[in-house]
Amino acid sequence: MFEYVSIRDIARRAGVGVSTVSRVLNDYPDTSQQTREKVLRIIREVNYRPNSRARQLVKNTAETICFILNNRDVINPFHSRVLMGVARYARTLAKNVIFMQFDYPPDAPPNRLILPLVIWERGALDGLVIAGTNYPNFINAVKALRIPFVVFGNNLFGDLQIRDLHSVWFDNEGGTRKSTEYLIELGHQNIWCLVDTTKPWYRRCYDGYCQAMEQHQLRLHKLDVRIEDSPFNAGVEGAKQFLHLQPQLSAIVAGDDEIALGVLSGLNQNGVRVPDDISLVGFDDIEGLKFVRPLLTTIRVDKEKIGEELAKLLFELLQNRDLPPVKRTVSTELLVRESSARPGRGLGSNGLSIEVVS
Repeated sequence: MFEYVSIRDIARRAGVGVSTVSRVLNDYPDTSQQTREKVLRIIREVNYRPNSRARQLVKNTAETICFILNNRDVINPFHSRVLMGVARYARTLAKNVIFMQFDYPPDAPPNRLILPLVIWERGALDGLVIAGTNYPNFINAVKALRIPFVVFGNNLFGDLQIRDLHSVWFDNEGGTRKSTEYLIELGHQNIWCLVDTTKPWYRRCYDGYCQAMEQHQLRLHKLDVRIEDSPFNAGVEGAKQFLHLQPQLSAIVAGDDEIALGVLSGLNQNGVRVPDDISLVGFDDIEGLKFVRPLLTTIRVDKEKIGEELAKLLFELLQNRDLPPVKRTVSTELLVRESSARPGRGLGSNGLSIEVVS
């Protein structure tokens, strides 16, 4: 039969006061080593488990935060790495992280969203790391509950006042600018950008591409595809369209690695060699790239660093609730591999007309 053991029981067995046991549990330095070891031995013997919520009230510090992944698959590899970064930073502070996945409609009024109980129930947790794909209604619903939170900003949709949020981003725009500038340095001029500009993260990639092209007074070329489910399939479809381009296309900047791998597959199926005929770069540096040849030139995103920055910012907020809104950006890195080279023969044939942005 289970026997509840209290802090008073520990104190009685150790022959010390309750306050002494409390100091040992909270790792205060004003207890002798002999007394500390005695108390800890008894705690282990009786399998005592302290009440974390009571400890938080005494110490006035956060103990438990929640990483909530919205509108995304729970095994999403990108966000799994972000979660690892959050957990790693929290572990250095001896804090707890719980994980939750939540799907919600983007058009529901904030006051009609049925939020998970752990968020809605007062005192169940101390703060939120909001990741996944998010819309204004969820953000506003959390604001109304006055729960401290930070947001992974890259996948935010809708008309949100970003300046009012504590957020962490990775540099979509700067990363794509780097990869485009690299292609220009190789001698490419007819560079196309393959993205879905209805999604804000791809739009920022396109903005970075535009900045690099305009700086070198090169003409902008955009193939805008709609990605509903599979970026890879969108890349395959994009490759089909590239095969019908009249201009001498020599390089492609894809919005992410999955799109780029779809392009690579589509080009290979039609006898187009990368990088001999055309250069290709992606964005993300996903795990699966090591199994594909040629190795893809891409922009590396440090996902765990994003998680660390999210956790760090949240704990700063929990220590100072009056902290002004902060936006932090994690830089990206260009990884030059086998899929990019100096201009080859390029592509060109009569056929489908693709939008050219001048």
